[in-house]
Amino acid sequence: MRARNGHHRAVIRLESQHDVSFPPEAVWPILSKTDWLNRSVGLPPVNYEIKPRAEGGSTITGRTRIFGQELRWRELPFEWLEPEYYRVRRIFDTGPFTEALLGMDLQARPGGGTRVVVYGEMVPRHALGKFLAKRLLGPKTKKDMRRILAHLEEFLRGRTTLMLPQLSAQPVNESALQSGLKQLRATDQPGELVQRLEKLLRESADVELRHIRPFAMARAWQRDRWEVFRLFLHATRAGLLDLSWEILCPNCRTSREPLTS
Repeated sequence: MRARNGHHRAVIRLESQHDVSFPPEAVWPILSKTDWLNRSVGLPPVNYEIKPRAEGGSTITGRTRIFGQELRWRELPFEWLEPEYYRVRRIFDTGPFTEALLGMDLQARPGGGTRVVVYGEMVPRHALGKFLAKRLLGPKTKKDMRRILAHLEEFLRGRTTLMLPQLSAQPVNESALQSGLKQLRATDQPGELVQRLEKLLRESADVELRHIRPFAMARAWQRDRWEVFRLFLHATRAGLLDLSWEILCPNCRTSREPLTS
């Protein structure tokens, strides 16, 4: 990795490895939600600015505050291969680092488990950056991932309803929910799917309910995608959901909002 001034600087590699009992195909749908992971570990929100380039593509700039300092960086396209790995490179204009390569590998293990390798290759701008990488980011990442993966195991075993820890889940408005469900049942939608939707609305984290993708839910529920799509359209007319369209980034497969985390 090369610093922006053209000189080589020491790269600090941070890495932690953790084993979970489920295969990569089960773990990927959760750990690939990088914005959810950021919320779960308590990172501050990021302001993304996207500017189209004349030659094609876009320049993505991120800004946030951490350690009492403003971080501003250019974010290169995500690299990913489902369900094996993802990584992203950031080039910083401000803050304690000049560059960072952040990623996660999911390695299948004998017996159906997964070894989760979380890593970061950081180029410190100065002594403070070196200190923060070694003494704060490294230990915190290892601790956070140990907690997250323990929770993930509980979720995949059906012992908790939230995919990740520390995600807020506001209680439903019971009268509004019952009114909407009554209208939805009147449309002769499959009873099992109505029950699944009610469970989703009652138990999911707020961040999960902000962006519900019908085809993704169909895969999770192992039902026909158009059957689930019709359910969601009727649920929208019943006042249970709001319909909106977003363009998914072909690199990271998420939508970019003005503020995200």
